[in-house]
Amino acid sequence: MKPADGLHHPDRLNARGSTLVFLAFAAAYFCSALLRANSWMPLAGRALSGFNLVIFAGVFVAQWGLGLLVDTFSALGLAQVASFQAALAVFLCCCIAAYGYFISVKADNSPQ
Repeated sequence: MKPADGLHHPDRLNARGSTLVFLAFAAAYFCSALLRANSWMPLAGRALSGFNLVIFAGVFVAQWGLGLLVDTFSALGLAQVASFQAALAVFLCCCIAAYGYFISVKADNSPQ
């Protein structure tokens, strides 16, 4: 068994991942605080409820889809670790495609 070096030490990977999760939560909290501060309170409450519903629905669909992909790759004969890696690779490709679409679309959001 090879000793863990500085680059691949599990604690360092967890620290990096925890930092990214913290930054994502901080950005989401900041956006919801701005919405709450700059909106009429009844409308802000409705908007935040909708925002939470979309977040939870999106997370559910993402987790369910990843589980289906892992099961599909396992049924195709891949080992468990390889099935997870393949499912996450598909998820990464979907994220890259979504970002490419976001960059390529030139929507006009100017006030009417």
